[in-house]
Amino acid sequence: MTPAASAPAKSSRSSIQNSSDTGGRDRDGEARYEQACNRARSLGLNYVPAADAAVNLTLDDILRRFEILTRRGTADSASEVSAVLGGAPAPVIMIDGMVDEFEEIIRASLTSKSPRQRKKWRQPKETALSAFVDLVGNRPITSLTRQTRFDCGRTGRTGWWLERADWHCQQVHRSRQHDVPRHQ
Repeated sequence: MTPAASAPAKSSRSSIQNSSDTGGRDRDGEARYEQACNRARSLGLNYVPAADAAVNLTLDDILRRFEILTRRGTADSASEVSAVLGGAPAPVIMIDGMVDEFEEIIRASLTSKSPRQRKKWRQPKETALSAFVDLVGNRPITSLTRQTRFDCGRTGRTGWWLERADWHCQQVHRSRQHDVPRHQ
């Protein structure tokens, strides 16, 4: 394999490793993506990743993007080419960062909660997510498919969720037996 051919794989691996070190987010990748989107917008274009552009844009739209680079004389600028032709991949969000992402999305509704209430809100989500990561492994959320769900049932942990639910029901039943006063 040539060094040029292995470069994308290495950068993809490093961004996934970087994202697992920062709570499921690749901060550098997010910054590059945001910069490319802003630059494309400033040129009057919508940012479209290269893979999507090849499928969704017309040939005229793609040629217009090349003409913009040529007309501006910026075909040698990596950041400009990345913005116009979609070279910055969308940021990778890892499974273990989903609670953080969800919390960010609904941040406004959590502002009225005390720190203790936030902890109580967050704990069951983190517990469920931790169990899910144990089951399927920590990977980009974009890699999850319907097949992932079926594969989870075919691994050595067949029925893991059902066993866990059954265990929980047994624990609740036992605790209720101890709470019932006995008549003599």
